[in-house]
Amino acid sequence: MIKKTRYILLSTFACSIPASTVVSLSHQANALVNISSIFSNPQINKYLSYKTKPTVEDIYGYLHLYLKQNNKYTQYSTVLNDINITISDKITVTANPSSTKYTGSIQIEYGLIYSPVNISNIFNTFSVGNLYYVPTVNEVKKMLVNYLKANSKSEWCNFINYFDITISGEAKNLYVKLGTSKLPIPMITGEASFNYLLKTPPEFYSHNGNMLTSWSDEVRNNWSKYDNYSIMEIPKYMDGVEITEFCGETFYWFNEKNKIPAYQFTLCDLGNLTGLTHMPFAAFANLRGPNTIILPNATMTFNNWSFSSSGVNHIIVKGLTAAPKFSCPGNDAFNGSPSSGIIESDGSYSSSDLLQFFKTNMTPTSVFANWTAK
Repeated sequence: MIKKTRYILLSTFACSIPASTVVSLSHQANALVNISSIFSNPQINKYLSYKTKPTVEDIYGYLHLYLKQNNKYTQYSTVLNDINITISDKITVTANPSSTKYTGSIQIEYGLIYSPVNISNIFNTFSVGNLYYVPTVNEVKKMLVNYLKANSKSEWCNFINYFDITISGEAKNLYVKLGTSKLPIPMITGEASFNYLLKTPPEFYSHNGNMLTSWSDEVRNNWSKYDNYSIMEIPKYMDGVEITEFCGETFYWFNEKNKIPAYQFTLCDLGNLTGLTHMPFAAFANLRGPNTIILPNATMTFNNWSFSSSGVNHIIVKGLTAAPKFSCPGNDAFNGSPSSGIIESDGSYSSSDLLQFFKTNMTPTSVFANWTAK
């Protein structure tokens, strides 16, 4: 009996101790921390990098910083050794299946500031405009910065100093070109070119009171200096144009005297001269160019040969809200003009109605028979 009793007591003792031990070990094995409770709300609103997308190393660095900033690093520093990271349009962080401490997964959204882009898409609506002078590199930089700020593209301003900027001042072929060879980052590629024209400055002209007379002495004596200018912008204070002063004979005189090639403007802008009431005899006759003239919305008469044989094939009337107050007592104001061209109103009065007005009222009316409205 004594031996049997000992057996029973030993059996009871042996069974009671391992029971609590097994429960404790089982609890420890199931105490995995879900990583979503560690990284409760990680956000990368815009990924400030020169890369096309973040790398795995970048995300490890971000999560390390997250733990530090949220006072969790001491408790959970080992989590960085127990995760897998995949990156596509979102970042997925998953606990290693073999981890004895962590479980679960999270996703982090991110947005790229500097995704791959062609430089022409950054400046897709940029325009140099028409200028009075060839700009400097610094002036072009200011134009580009102002454009970026005005079009919600300020993140690109930091790269302005890295763009190649080429400015051409060669006759009539004027452009600003942007290149990317100086950029220390690979994702901005290509180049972009922006043409511009030069407008004649006020010193280009001489006048008698408020009557425009001719080219200034400065231009007469230094004609080649102004060879790049394409737009005749008549000074705003002029109320009239003297007879024949801009006709082809004037250019002939320049050509013979200064031995320079024939010169041609592409546009004559009279649009701001609301006091212009009289376009005199042969004022712009035989002028080598302009191809385009801008006329003001004013009460104005055209006389014989005002624009005859001048090559005008595009006429714009500025600010029209009703039929223009033009009269044409001269018989040949536009004689010799091209047989096809464009009539344009930049106001609420339609270009079609303006074309019909020219066909009916401007002489010779046959010139405008095959012109079209823009």
